[in-house]
Amino acid sequence: MRKPAVIILVLLALAMTACGVAAGNPIWENLADDDSTSESQPPASDAPAPQASEPSATNDVSENPDSKPEQDSESEPEPEPEPEPKPEPKPEPEPKPEPMRELTNVEEAHIAYYEVLQTAVGEHGIGMRGVSYAELIDFDGNGMPELLFAVHDHGGFYMSETRWSSFHDYFVYGYNGTAEIIASGRIHNYPANNSYIVLLTGRNGAVYLEDNLVDHSENYYSCYTFRNGEWLEVIGYYNNHTGYWEYYADGNPASEQEYDDALAELDIVSSREISLRDETHSMVLDPESVSALLAELEAMTESASMSRGRFS
Repeated sequence: MRKPAVIILVLLALAMTACGVAAGNPIWENLADDDSTSESQPPASDAPAPQASEPSATNDVSENPDSKPEQDSESEPEPEPEPEPKPEPKPEPEPKPEPMRELTNVEEAHIAYYEVLQTAVGEHGIGMRGVSYAELIDFDGNGMPELLFAVHDHGGFYMSETRWSSFHDYFVYGYNGTAEIIASGRIHNYPANNSYIVLLTGRNGAVYLEDNLVDHSENYYSCYTFRNGEWLEVIGYYNNHTGYWEYYADGNPASEQEYDDALAELDIVSSREISLRDETHSMVLDPESVSALLAELEAMTESASMSRGRFS
């Protein structure tokens, strides 16, 4: 780059020598200064200055080692990570059994009555020749029911050449720790009368079993209930159609006035008849009531036994 300047200086020196310029001529000094200046500054170039190029992806990678080059869209995708196995659900805790409880007296009575009625049905069957009627009745109104059922397992008999008698045996069971029979009797069915069982209800909730017999030669009437742990004939009378009358009150012989007073004390508010026969004098009662009560007592027994944590 210094050859043109040297050539120029040589030519100028020759020209100045020819013109007789002394060696200390200022022009010479200026030329020397120019030469030093030219050496210190590079000559200008007509070519445009190179522009700074934008950083390439390669430079980015070299400058930022943490960056990753974009993957080729045609390359195989990386496999998806396998899902983490779900934890198995914990088994739900088993429900705690309800604590056993003592049965009430009524529940105990239901279990005992179920066994009694089952035994009677097993011995006699159900229907016209068997257990023909059954019901739970709270005679004394104390919240503890009694079991009443009737059995007809015979055809009857002739009381005379013209009088045919047939009857039901009835049984009443109470509960006092165990089922115990507290009453039994016979309800007759003569062709000449309209025999039936009547259940009377007093204003105080007590229930009375009425036994009535009307015949050509005699007539009797009795009314029973369970009172103070005793099956009691609260009122009754008997006559033989000859003017002879007997009256009873609270299980004892009484006058007619005492009988009337005892009847008034019952304060009867309703009555329900259970017929023992129909127009053909058949013993018809209600055998369906036996099956229904058996099913009801069975359900009560199972419910009570499960609540106590056992089966009978």
